[in-house]
Amino acid sequence: MWNDLIFAIRTLRRNSMFTIFATLSLALGIGATTAIFSLMDQVLIRMLPVRDPGRLVLLHREYQPDGSASSDNFESVFSYPMYRDLRDRDPAFRGVVARATSRVALSHRGVTQAASAELVSGNFFEVLGVGSIAGRVFTSEDDRNAGAHPVAVLSHAYWVGHFGGDPSIVGQTLTMNGHPLEVVGVAAPGFNGLLAGSSPDIYVPLSMQKAAMPTLDILADRQFYWLNVFARLQPGFSIQHAQAASDVAYRSMLESELAQRSKPIQGRDRDRFLNHRTE
Repeated sequence: MWNDLIFAIRTLRRNSMFTIFATLSLALGIGATTAIFSLMDQVLIRMLPVRDPGRLVLLHREYQPDGSASSDNFESVFSYPMYRDLRDRDPAFRGVVARATSRVALSHRGVTQAASAELVSGNFFEVLGVGSIAGRVFTSEDDRNAGAHPVAVLSHAYWVGHFGGDPSIVGQTLTMNGHPLEVVGVAAPGFNGLLAGSSPDIYVPLSMQKAAMPTLDILADRQFYWLNVFARLQPGFSIQHAQAASDVAYRSMLESELAQRSKPIQGRDRDRFLNHRTE
């Protein structure tokens, strides 16, 4: 388990955007596949300015082709529909959040610059216990329907560096890849996301994925694995108790995945996916 944790942490450090994609057949072709998770590395925990970081876990899948250790890193990513299932159906967790990163073009008052956008689930800040220094952070209501929530939260560093810490930016409009977004708040200082070495400039709801990644349309795709998923354990759940409950729930979800299985990802989709990799 410790080796799995080290591998997962290294994987996330190397890939702060999409770790890798995998076809659903790979995940479902292993009869003994279960969901596994690990307490996050203690050094990273101490660095995270979030509520009760010792209860956070990193979700990943166990997959070893032909019984051998795998050097692939697709076990640390999930599709959006699978994330949603884990969020709504896994009794081991009090809250489940997802994130991914994309390079975007941000414009304000005629000035356009490249920036790093962190796509996050609507419950991201609430589950982590991260607040705002100006305005507000997202709620679940900001992430209900695809393309319907053009809002943004600025990182504290980006707010200070690009807007001089001016609170009047809240309520103003930025454009991301040509799409207008209302700035609803600025994240609390010191919070730079969940991944070591990653410092997002702007946070955007996952529902705005198509605006952040114009060449991809993957929110409904169960075969496109692109999200890192973190969860907070239920109060009173030991890691062993939570693991047992999660295994049962995840097995049921895999069966649902099999029933909804469609064609594998094609080469053209892989090329578009790889074009978004930034690190």
